[in-house]
Amino acid sequence: MSSLRSSPIRSILTLGAVYLVIVQSAAAQAADTLRQARDQRQSITLVSLVVTSDSSIGIPGAEAVIPGTAHRAKTDLDGFFSLSGLSPGVHSVLIRAIGFRPVEVTVQLLPGTPGYRILETIALEQQSIELEEIVVTGRAIRGLLAGFYRRMETGLGTYFTRDEIEERGPVKTSDVIRGAGGGLVHCDAVSRREASFLDCVIGRRHGSRFCAFDVYLDGAPFLGSRGSIDFIDPRDIEAIEVYKNAATTPLLFTRSILQPEEALDRRGASSTCGVVALWTRTPK
Repeated sequence: MSSLRSSPIRSILTLGAVYLVIVQSAAAQAADTLRQARDQRQSITLVSLVVTSDSSIGIPGAEAVIPGTAHRAKTDLDGFFSLSGLSPGVHSVLIRAIGFRPVEVTVQLLPGTPGYRILETIALEQQSIELEEIVVTGRAIRGLLAGFYRRMETGLGTYFTRDEIEERGPVKTSDVIRGAGGGLVHCDAVSRREASFLDCVIGRRHGSRFCAFDVYLDGAPFLGSRGSIDFIDPRDIEAIEVYKNAATTPLLFTRSILQPEEALDRRGASSTCGVVALWTRTPK
């Protein structure tokens, strides 16, 4: 009889113990989940100093970055940096600066640590980069021809250097300008039997009238050319510059007084509407 009465009580006690275990397990799991969520929300700031390995001087402008993330920072004038918003876990931090070998450090941020983690000083070793040898060759430009290169920098005219002239391979000097386009070269056959030889003039047409360019040779006006430049062999020319109107023509090539015989050119038009300046080659 006694054993029968005690059996329900024992069952109740057993069920109570099982329920208590279940409740305790659920509470532990809930606490675990809350702790993990708190750890994930935890924000840790990483602080360190970046210096040179030889003199321990702080390196300003060095970059600290966690590859594959948006976490990056620059060192200040004293070489300090701080990476904020880091979550607990293992992080690889890459430190790099121009002229130094990059260094990668691994840091473990444990849950529940203070909001700041200070790393040991990070030293970067200077890196010398050996470039390929560069050989620069040239020649000094002196005298009047130096002005040609100064004017060429302004871009107000059309310019031909010796290399460009040789590249075009002209038969006559006017061929150099003809090859550049612009319709400035006008040629007439001197003889039907010698149709290959053309009398070419540099200038512009204005309706039925033609205006020949002034010609300068080594900086001086060549008064007898009346726009023709084929009196000189292209092999003897070092440089050519062409100015298509008075607005772009340098003062060096502006004649203030015209000779009487130059008032009209050979084709009956008034002078001057442009300039061609020729520079001859000098012995090296």
